[in-house]
Formats: sequence, C-alpha cells, structure tokens
Amino acid sequence: MRLNSGRIISLLIAIPSALAAVNGKCSSGNGVCVSTTSCSKSGGTYVSGKCPNDPSNIKCCNKKCSYNGKSGQCTFKSQCKGSSYSNLCPGGKDFICCIDDSTSLMSSYGSMSTKFNGTKLSRSQFVTKVKSYCKSYSKSLATAMCNNPGLVYDTAKNNDVNALLVVVRAIIEGNSPGASRNNYWGIGCVNGGGVSACYKYSSLAEGIKGFAKTVNKYSNLAAMTSKYAYIGKYWFNPGSWSNGGCVYFPYIKSYMSASRAKSVTSICAKKTTCTPSGGDCTKTTQEDQDAYANWQVEEKMGPTFKKVFGI
Repeated sequence: MRLNSGRIISLLIAIPSALAAVNGKCSSGNGVCVSTTSCSKSGGTYVSGKCPNDPSNIKCCNKKCSYNGKSGQCTFKSQCKGSSYSNLCPGGKDFICCIDDSTSLMSSYGSMSTKFNGTKLSRSQFVTKVKSYCKSYSKSLATAMCNNPGLVYDTAKNNDVNALLVVVRAIIEGNSPGASRNNYWGIGCVNGGGVSACYKYSSLAEGIKGFAKTVNKYSNLAAMTSKYAYIGKYWFNPGSWSNGGCVYFPYIKSYMSASRAKSVTSICAKKTTCTPSGGDCTKTTQEDQDAYANWQVEEKMGPTFKKVFGI
C-alpha cells in the first residue's frame, strides 16, 4: 500500500505543539497558568509570555494572599517554606497561600525583640511600672518579682533578654509552676507532665537565666511564640488549661481557616474518652498551632504589655 506523503505532511502541520498543563507552573517565578478570567476573579494579576504553549486565554497568574491578617504569596506547595493555606488562590489544590512563619503573626508586638534591646525602658522606669502594677494587681505577678523588680531588670540585662518579656510571660503563665521551683514561665513543663516535669532553679535570678536561655533562640515574639507556646498534640474534649484540647477552641477558632474551624467544631462537639497522650484523640495540625500562637500574641501578650508597661 502506498502512503500519501503529502497528506501526512499536512496533518503534521495541523497538529499544534503539546500544551502545558493548565494549573501548571509558569516558565519562571511563582505563578500558575490559568485562564485570565479565573485569575481576575481571584484577585490576581496576569502576564503574557510565561505559558507559551497554552491557548491565548491562559496566562501566568500571580496573587498576593492573606490569612487572618497575615500576608503571604500564592505559590506551589512544594515551593512553600512557611505555613500553607488552601482555597485562597487560583489554580489547582497544590497552588496555595504560603506565609512565612517568622513574620506571619498579625500583632505589632510580634516584631518585638526577645533580646534586652527590646526592653525600651530605663531601670528606674521599669522598676516604677512593675511596682505600680503589683500595687494594683498584687496576685497577678509573682511576689518574688514584685519585691525585686531591680533584680529582674539587672539579671535580664546581664543575660540579654527583654526584661518586659520576663514579666509579661510570667503573668500569662500564671507564674506557674511557681516559687517552689523559681520557675514562673512554665519552662520544661509539658502537657500532662505535672509540676515535677518543670525545670527547677535555685533562685529567681537563676530562673531568669533559664528563661533567657529558652527564649533567646528566637529573634522576636512572633518566632518565639510559634515554638514556645504549644497547644498540645491532640484535640480532646473537654480538655483543660494545662493539658490543651477543646477548652482552647472558642478562643482560637477566629484565627483558623473556615474549613479547619468547621472540622474542629465537629471534633469538639462530642465527648472523647482519650487522654492527652493519645487514645481516640484527633491530632492537632500546624494550622491549629499557628492559630494558638496568633491568639497568644494578639489577645494575651499584647494587652498585657499594654497593661503593665503602657506599650
């Protein structure tokens, strides 16, 4: 049988070059190849020339995104080095909102330095403000710190830790486990571990040194809170203030995505028989931890800085 070479050539000419996958990566940058309509509808902006093998209405779409006040960039999940959030970007499920954890906490207090240079008060100003606070709220801050604000300031300075943070973190932790361990910041304490799991120090000054060693790993409150304040490994109902669980959910759900808040609502709507160490508990996620950290900075630490030190 003879082949019609002319017809074959015409068919080859009619076949276009292979199309890149819609929702695929642009030839450069962080964008995604989607229709111009989809891009505009999502609030993104598109550029030509980065999806060259796709139809004319498919272009490279880029979009800034935000999640509960935190700013980020839409990118592919495999390229995200921070926390990822779904349903906020155009394209497929793997094109997500990526937010840098080190700068994502919404509170302006998040940028406050954990080092002594973040204190921003002279020794006399610090002493006066702590004494004034203790006079009005004598049970909120440990007696040892109320009676020795100068020592707190000097020890914080000598160990390069923010003196304001020494006080504020103790108030938020309820000065726990307390004077018997000279540990007012929950250092070493773990959910379900009891007081014996918490670190013990020989004096208030040694406790402040321990606190400095713990928080000086982080440059600012945002980074510290993401690691230092831990919601726990599991959701369990009802939970407790010391062990975590559903007791925290009403406070942090506004910092979650709608889909995650819906899931945790379902979890916390029923009683569970598990313990903090496992059983039929549901594991917490990075989004849950981020929500808890956001709540700590925005609604607990910030107002306490304001109340004690007026900043």
